Amino acid sequence: MTESRAEACVNCGEELALFQPVCQRCETSHEWEYQAPCHNCGEPVAYDGDCPHCGTELIVWRALEADALGTDEPISVWKESVPRPTAAGYRVHLGSIHGQWVDYRRSMDEDGDMHIRSYHNHYELHHDEVSAVDSPGRHLLRHGLPAAFESGSELTVRTGRALAESGRLLRRTARSPYAWLTRDSEPSEKREKTK
Repeated sequence: MTESRAEACVNCGEELALFQPVCQRCETSHEWEYQAPCHNCGEPVAYDGDCPHCGTELIVWRALEADALGTDEPISVWKESVPRPTAAGYRVHLGSIHGQWVDYRRSMDEDGDMHIRSYHNHYELHHDEVSAVDSPGRHLLRHGLPAAFESGSELTVRTGRALAESGRLLRRTARSPYAWLTRDSEPSEKREKTK
């Protein structure tokens, strides 16, 4: 497992995506040097070309996947600083809705799959223990039900708010059932009382 890649702006403390060149809050520039074990020989290297030890082409997504396997939190990566996921073997796929534009997945054989959500200016990478590519039914049971529960509980809260507002409007209408027919009936009554 590699160390956490979470960074904060040195000027304002705003959380930055990995490789984010400029803080969006205070516009401070940031330099990044990404070092991780080579995904072929395991020697620590800077991910900026081929491995100097074994000559393997370094694919930054493989190092990020190793990071994702070591954490429960998604890894946020600045889009303009990494190749598109499809260049690293990911396929466009489906995922639960979290405001992303598109989802990508790459099967990890027996170890589930890697899931990338693409947002406006960053990607979020996480590991799913059960593969949506190889075992969609099992994946839905393992990962879909909690997501559906989260979405359902949010829907319940919103429905409750809508019902409360409807009840407030119905009570107001019951007190003055024809007020909506005459546009100025309520405001003029209030004006007369205040005079």
